[in-house]
Amino acid sequence: DWKKIEGEIKDEHQQKGFDGRFGAGLPRVSDGSLLFLMHLISKMRDKKNVDNKVIDGGRIGIILNGSPLFTGGAGSGESEIRRYIL
Repeated sequence: DWKKIEGEIKDEHQQKGFDGRFGAGLPRVSDGSLLFLMHLISKMRDKKNVDNKVIDGGRIGIILNGSPLFTGGAGSGESEIRRYIL
């Protein structure tokens, strides 16, 4: 759960949007796994082409239980986050 930092997270989401870590949406406060996944995605490097050489982007790995895959109805924060990731 991310109740202790809820105000900071919501402020970043509203003020920075996709320029911040949580532009895709916010999951329920009781489940921080998708929030953590979006934080990891924000730390990935972009794939770049420098001097005709391709520099690979970043990679992340994470193991989650099944709840981030199925919680939240259509149009909810969880659903929008899954759509953004895919």
